[in-house]
Amino acid sequence: MVKQSAGNVESARIGDQVRQLLKCPNQPSPAFSQWTHYYQSLAHLNGLSRGDAQINHHAVSEMILQAWSAAWLARNNLASGVSGYGESDWLRAMFRKHRKGFSYLEHIIVNYAFLGNNFQIVEVLEKVRQYPVEDLHSQIQTGKDEDQGLSIDQEDWLHHLKSYLPKQARVVSPALYARLYRRHRDWLQGVNSRRHIDGHVLRRIGRLNWGERDREYLDMLLQCAKLMKSDQAGPRRSRAYYLRMIGSKSTIEKNLHRMPLSQKFLVTHSESVEQYQIRRLKNAYRALRKQFDVPPRWRLLRAANLSEERLADSAKKYLEELEI
Repeated sequence: MVKQSAGNVESARIGDQVRQLLKCPNQPSPAFSQWTHYYQSLAHLNGLSRGDAQINHHAVSEMILQAWSAAWLARNNLASGVSGYGESDWLRAMFRKHRKGFSYLEHIIVNYAFLGNNFQIVEVLEKVRQYPVEDLHSQIQTGKDEDQGLSIDQEDWLHHLKSYLPKQARVVSPALYARLYRRHRDWLQGVNSRRHIDGHVLRRIGRLNWGERDREYLDMLLQCAKLMKSDQAGPRRSRAYYLRMIGSKSTIEKNLHRMPLSQKFLVTHSESVEQYQIRRLKNAYRALRKQFDVPPRWRLLRAANLSEERLADSAKKYLEELEI
């Protein structure tokens, strides 16, 4: 008889909400525009937005990590999105304009963090349906913008232009550029042209407050390290890996000499090939100990996807200390 593993509080929370969903009758899902209004309103009511469009994504991530452990998020393949710094992070996308659906897990995680123990998923669905449904065709503009306010995409593009030149911003976020070109073409060309004076590109990089930027990047890196610590699996935590996790990889690499705090973090925390091999061996050893008192060396190497030929000296020493 296999002993059943004890459940945890976080899985129990999910189970309660899923049972509610399973009891619901069949009904149409809320429109993307309704979800957009709901989550932006949720951020606004909790003091995490400025105006109608700018969301404090870092504060949102902090709320999620206060309600859900990093280890649980990592086990459910949700940890990378909670960093909130990459363009493709699901949590950041959830508080932007919705262009795709999100999983039941993602909805439950966010709403529990904001609403607490009294949160009921069926009540959230009812509230979302009360928001107006926008006509998608009326939003597409090829001429001059009529709206006085800026859309979320326009706000995002202006934020990009604080760090990048227009051409670089297009490379960093091609999908964002394409949406703006389709819907706000005149506005996009206007803001891009204002970055040029007498045919020469206005270099804004030198005007940045690099001390403040350094502290911001360090905060992102520490957040990533916290998430990685809870999950010992995954690829090598190299310098390039950390930079990909927080986005803006090329900008940071070119300006690391201006950011001593971030540079020191990367030197201290970047994982070498030897350290990566040892981590894989440790993970394999823990897994095989469930089957063997002393796992055979060949089986341990296979589980770690290593070979004698590729094994670094420090990894060989680790195996000798295990007496394998």
